Amino acid sequence: LVQTRLIALVKNPCWGLYLAALVFGASHLPINLSNAQPDNWLSAFESAFTFQMSIGFALGYAYYRVRSLPPLMILHTLINSAP
Repeated sequence: LVQTRLIALVKNPCWGLYLAALVFGASHLPINLSNAQPDNWLSAFESAFTFQMSIGFALGYAYYRVRSLPPLMILHTLINSAP
């Protein structure tokens, strides 16, 4: 929903996808940073945000190509259950 609205708002699929990946990365940060230590918080933030934004971009691009949520929901579940 967010990605579709952002693409319509900016009228450019590439920028809409980047913005949606940014939102995806930011929304997943609290999960990844819950165990971060104060002395390496910045490093943990950078790696978590980069990883989550990359996953968001990949899933967003896949949705843009196939326009079907069920396979991407399964993929998202597999990514979350991997660690």
